[in-house]
Amino acid sequence: MMRILLFGEFSGLHVNLKRGLEDLGHEVTVVSFGDDFKKIKGDITIKNVSGNKLLRLFLHQVQCFKLLKRIKHYDVVQFISIAPHIIPYDILGYFFIKFIKRNNAKVFFNSCGMDTYNALTQLTFNYSPLCNEIREGNYRNLFLYCNNRSLKITNKIVSLFDGIISSSFTYHCGYKRFSNYIGFIPMPFYIVKKNEANLICGKIKIFYGISRKQFKGTRYILDALERISKKYHDQVEISIVENRPFDEYVRLFDQCNIFVDQACSYGYGMNALLGLSKGKVVLSGNESQNQEFIGTKCPIINIEPSSEHIYNEIEKLILNSENIPLIGREGMEFLNKLHDARIVAMKYVEYWNLANK
Repeated sequence: MMRILLFGEFSGLHVNLKRGLEDLGHEVTVVSFGDDFKKIKGDITIKNVSGNKLLRLFLHQVQCFKLLKRIKHYDVVQFISIAPHIIPYDILGYFFIKFIKRNNAKVFFNSCGMDTYNALTQLTFNYSPLCNEIREGNYRNLFLYCNNRSLKITNKIVSLFDGIISSSFTYHCGYKRFSNYIGFIPMPFYIVKKNEANLICGKIKIFYGISRKQFKGTRYILDALERISKKYHDQVEISIVENRPFDEYVRLFDQCNIFVDQACSYGYGMNALLGLSKGKVVLSGNESQNQEFIGTKCPIINIEPSSEHIYNEIEKLILNSENIPLIGREGMEFLNKLHDARIVAMKYVEYWNLANK
């Protein structure tokens, strides 16, 4: 049995991994900052601080360093990101990780969020969340991550880890160049029970939850949904919600048939897995490069940052609605095969044990 601390939370990834690890008999603690409006709780939950950005940044540093006295004597500490909203900013992040490394057996970095190398990688793709932000006039992440100082600090921080693990194709591309990169492990999802078939009762129900509008291509998705609503108003019912707490969000999309996630990514994330777990037809990132990388056919329908492309993919589903239950079933089978938290947890344990041997 290992004593494990999972530091940081994005869309339930570490919470799901915790449950898989606990089923294997390990003792696991999750530190969560809530993941913004989602309010995802951990064993140690640090509340988001209101106020201006500089005040929030300062208070985040204080909160992180206060945690140091509680992060000692673990067999494994794993960080979900090295971005400044997870670990302390700039050179402080280096000393923060260094202290944790000195007081714990092994320290890992699970690359699954925006940081310098993932940002630089996204700039090389035909499209990406960062490219879309720039396209729409938002240069914050470009200026924050793509500069010489960020590169230098990131290299210093990354060198401290006993191993780096990626959770998707995009993040693999960002960190495969490093000597301490161990490899890819699929995102974990804790499957509790089999869901009922995705049956259409009356109108076809389409659900879209808005978050980080420029990052996830909201403009394209909303344009496509508006066109669908006008042309197929007798056949579809569209629900659009924005920035809801995670538990409420899950309840709201429970009855939908089609679940729209994001339109700017080559691969999918935890939100798409959530849709698959409910037997929904999921529209998200799933380019051919991603399917080749994961090594199996994935039933997630790829959508690009193009209103026309998204409209066409949704229209195909409406015109061939008899396929919706089948695609939903394939999605649940895919989730069980590749993303079951117990199987994924075993892979993490294997990688953690192999590091530095």
